[in-house]
Amino acid sequence: PTGLIWKSSTTDSIKLAWNSRVNVTGYKLYRYNFSKAKWVFVKNVTKNNTTVKNLIPGTGYRFKVRSYYTENGKTYLSPFSAVNNIPTKPNKTAITKVENHPALYANITWNKKTNCTGYQVQYSRYATFKNAGSVKATSPSTLTKKISNLRDNQQYFVRVRAYKTYGNKTTYGAWSKSKAFATNGTRWYNKDGKKYLSKC
Repeated sequence: PTGLIWKSSTTDSIKLAWNSRVNVTGYKLYRYNFSKAKWVFVKNVTKNNTTVKNLIPGTGYRFKVRSYYTENGKTYLSPFSAVNNIPTKPNKTAITKVENHPALYANITWNKKTNCTGYQVQYSRYATFKNAGSVKATSPSTLTKKISNLRDNQQYFVRVRAYKTYGNKTTYGAWSKSKAFATNGTRWYNKDGKKYLSKC
């Protein structure tokens, strides 16, 4: 079989598809077992797509497939397809603290999630997150991120989600519940080529 592709992921499942072949009985799907350092058989499939369930959130998996033909009690196997590296989505995180600074920036802190590559923080002046800005924490151990250049006397909404990168693919977990905060009436101004912070 050719064209083994990743269709979608959830936190505990991955959907795969590949090009169908003529004159075959079905397909055999294999997954690499990292603890045993070998490929293991997953299941037989009669169609050219399947969903693998009961997986671990935020984890990278490797799959390959081959077709087979059965006749007179004998089974004939094709060569394997190319290997595809695919991550499941990380679990949902939650914002634990928003520290609003007078210098028009805020520090956002959230819960740590296992098996993720990093986190994305999104912020907007709209509850729908229209025209949202975004910053990333590219380490799973980074649990606080600064968002800067906020407007004065404005309400903002912020939310966070974990992401997992495996191979050349990235999956994003669900967004956390959003939190609102307001900038507190301070602004920067320039005078004689220098920048000053003024209370309003």
